[in-house]
Amino acid sequence: MGFQSEKKGLFKEYHTPNLRPDYYLKLDKGGILLEVERGKTIMNNMDLLDIWKCHICEEANHLFLVVPIQISHTPNCFNYVVRRLETFFKESNYINIDSVSIFGY
Repeated sequence: MGFQSEKKGLFKEYHTPNLRPDYYLKLDKGGILLEVERGKTIMNNMDLLDIWKCHICEEANHLFLVVPIQISHTPNCFNYVVRRLETFFKESNYINIDSVSIFGY
């Protein structure tokens, strides 16, 4: 599909230059960060880290986030992520990301 695994250099202008997305796809205008999460999705706020990475990445304006539908400590993990990230797309909280697509597995 054209995604690059753990693309380096996307955050070189920040104090965290070693940050890497799971996958990155360059588009004509911007790009897509694709992040796959597992058990730490909610407990360690990995969904929020992923949206922050996309927010500060000058070469990405879309986030594809793959999260578990449910896990033992968070039965409705997918729905929880949707509700949390939805707040960034309310007018008073707008961020510079054009879209977040959340996929459950």
